[in-house]
Amino acid sequence: MEQLTLFVFHQRPWDPALAERVRVAYEASGEGSGEPVLAPADDPRAARFGVAGHDAVVVADDERLVWRHMTGVDPETAITLPPRWSPGWTRREFLTVVAGVAVAAAIQIPH
Repeated sequence: MEQLTLFVFHQRPWDPALAERVRVAYEASGEGSGEPVLAPADDPRAARFGVAGHDAVVVADDERLVWRHMTGVDPETAITLPPRWSPGWTRREFLTVVAGVAVAAAIQIPH
């Protein structure tokens, strides 16, 4: 079974309130496996997922991007699907994406 991770990339200096909003939204979504990873927008993983330099929420496993949302780039209702996306998400992928959407909504940063 793939290990999905929810990443939250941020441009601004570290803000403990951001970590708390992410934690609360993640727990409220009902997806309790693992912990979200918070990292600066210049982290090498952000470049790997195509979100470098942006505030973004990403759901990915070791081999592929499942879902992403970039604040200020994607419309609030957008779901960005990578080229290798498969239309048959597993239950785990769906639940983790729901958690990602909850986190993205909770941390929307006005530009």
